[in-house]
Amino acid sequence: MAYSKTIILRAVLTGTTLFSTYGCVNKKKEAAREDVKSEDWAQQDAVFLAKAAEINIAEIRLGELAKKVGRNSDILDLGMALVHAHSKAQNTLKSIAGKKLIALPNFSDTASNSDYKELADKTGDEFDAQFVPLVITTCQESFTIFEKASIEISDAEINLWARGMLKDFQTNLDLATKCSKKLEVMQRRS
Repeated sequence: MAYSKTIILRAVLTGTTLFSTYGCVNKKKEAAREDVKSEDWAQQDAVFLAKAAEINIAEIRLGELAKKVGRNSDILDLGMALVHAHSKAQNTLKSIAGKKLIALPNFSDTASNSDYKELADKTGDEFDAQFVPLVITTCQESFTIFEKASIEISDAEINLWARGMLKDFQTNLDLATKCSKKLEVMQRRS
């Protein structure tokens, strides 16, 4: 009887040890999976913040150019609105990125630079006529990027900021659309 108790006790202890070991291994695997998810999310956050910084910089540059070169008062107002909204957004973005230890670019992307260079060569009515459609396009594209981010970004602070920016893009898009309509009316009259 003592022999069978010993065998049963060993079997129970072995089973308990195996179960505990298996449980620990599974917990380690789950933790590793969570770390990978966290890294993916952090990388996704960093990519979005870098793109957002490029958008802000490009919009600020366009707005400043409009303030310098634009002839129509509506164009000047639109340029000021772009500079104001995106300067504020960039400052907030820098604060968020700093807290998350994410480095931001301090330049806009190549496509934005080529649009800027092409527009910088224009003056007067020609500038105004090309500036407004460009702003409409960039606002629409940016709205789409930020809307996607507001759905996909898991970080609460970044997500909240992205959702807040949607309002600014819509406001600037509305201003640009009004500007476009006014320019069309002015062109028909002349």
